[in-house]
Amino acid sequence: MKKFIILLTTLCVFTCCSERYHSNRTYYLTHITVIDVIKGITLTNMTVAITDSIISDLGPTGEITIPRKAKVTDCKGKYIIPGLWDMHVHLGNATKSALPLFIVNGVTGIRDMGSRSFDSIGNWRKLISSGQITGPRIISPGPILNGWHPDQDYQIGVNTPEEAVHIVDSLAGIGVDFIKVHASLSKETYYAIAREAARLNLPFAGHIPISDKGVLVSGEEASEAGQRSLEHMLGIPFARDTIKSFQHMYPTVESLTHLFSVLVKNGTYVTPTLSVYQVPADYQVISARQDSLLKYISPELISFWSTQTIN
Repeated sequence: MKKFIILLTTLCVFTCCSERYHSNRTYYLTHITVIDVIKGITLTNMTVAITDSIISDLGPTGEITIPRKAKVTDCKGKYIIPGLWDMHVHLGNATKSALPLFIVNGVTGIRDMGSRSFDSIGNWRKLISSGQITGPRIISPGPILNGWHPDQDYQIGVNTPEEAVHIVDSLAGIGVDFIKVHASLSKETYYAIAREAARLNLPFAGHIPISDKGVLVSGEEASEAGQRSLEHMLGIPFARDTIKSFQHMYPTVESLTHLFSVLVKNGTYVTPTLSVYQVPADYQVISARQDSLLKYISPELISFWSTQTIN
């Protein structure tokens, strides 16, 4: 089995290393294979120098000068890749206990997509940064913006354009990294959020507004409004040729090609989150057999999973 080393706390491009700098805090990984995900190539028999958690040098083994008393690890047969990102996490459900689990699995950055307390996440970020706890980089929007009167305590009801402007301003004031929008927003309120976020140079991402009458803002319209990502494949319909019995419900391949060109033009990403559907589907089986991995899952997350299953 191939062995991989996930280089934590850095997302440097391996072939474009930082300025060479070494100290007694520098250690060396020799004879390692580097996976360059930008160029799509494999660099064999390399040496990587790491200083204070940052790549400070990289080159073929034998061409990098290593001080006599330096800490050296022979990594022959092992591989190194950039840290991974999980782009859809709810830390309010996963809780602080999940933070070291991300690192264990090579995930060095996460995008929280709405949690109860932005203050708690801010505190966790400080503890991670200071080395007091182990965890990934975190970006977060704070609470989710949704229409009506949400029953989840990690959502805020936003029902008019005026409320939208006020709440976006308030969230910007406490330092959120972006705004998370959800499906029950009215079209007018959604666009008010988009305009105010743009005015503040604050990204927004999430769901697209829908109602019992259908989609209020399409994936293309959301992209044109500046939405940075579409979650759960929302706004991305299937090509009608793939489902013959529902041809009247689905767009043509040509229209999808146009949609995809709009997403590319605007830099709008799609987050499939297929595990969102897989985990609830498997939860009852996992729970019934008392899977050993359950001990790593917070009671809050297990409780949330149980609400997503059909008894």
